[in-house]
Amino acid sequence: MWSRAVDRLRQSESRFVLRHTIQFLTRGHIFRNRIVNRYFSEHQKKKLNIGCGPQTIPGYLNTDVDRTGEIYLDAEGSLPFSSNSFDVVFSGHMIEHISEEAGQQFLNEIYRILKGSGTAIIATPDLERISNLMYGMGDNPDKNKILKKHEDMTNTKNIGPAEYINDMTHREFGHQFIYDKYTLEKSLDKAGFDSVDLVGNFNTNDGELNRYLTETKDSEDGAYDQITMTLEATGVNER
Repeated sequence: MWSRAVDRLRQSESRFVLRHTIQFLTRGHIFRNRIVNRYFSEHQKKKLNIGCGPQTIPGYLNTDVDRTGEIYLDAEGSLPFSSNSFDVVFSGHMIEHISEEAGQQFLNEIYRILKGSGTAIIATPDLERISNLMYGMGDNPDKNKILKKHEDMTNTKNIGPAEYINDMTHREFGHQFIYDKYTLEKSLDKAGFDSVDLVGNFNTNDGELNRYLTETKDSEDGAYDQITMTLEATGVNER
């Protein structure tokens, strides 16, 4: 029995490696430069979306480690772009999927590829908001909506606050490190940004991004947005 289970695991791992190897060879290496060059030639304002998942944003070069991106991009490595390349870099609900150390390197790389007048926009679950929502005083309807949605997503029943927080921090969704505002601000500051501001989830400095996020916002009356923070970082030194 155990030998069959090990064989199935090895086959699953082999399929995973093969799938990502194909992605790298096609969208990550062979055709990447062609796609990037075409994007740069067709867009006056250069915008990068890292970790797009199935949601590709108009006007952005959409990238992901999976097959959903226009090009393959592994956020845990050096970003395959020249310094001072982009006006805007957006990453939504991606940084929590890598370790804190890899997250710092990721923000360092974003700083490097941004132009001097560029803006980094990072949206991610906020541990402080999650804790306040789960353990705040009174009956919060958003809490019940979030727990119900989480039960539907994980095919579980009667999820409580502790189980939800553990799922969000490490047990589900491939999450490795959940930030709060202080920790993400500190990491952005360490990367070199001069100014970091907490903005509304649909009120960034990029109108095109705001329109897209508003059109695709959470269908559960926006309840899921209650646990998300969006930080906007500017002040890249001219290099």
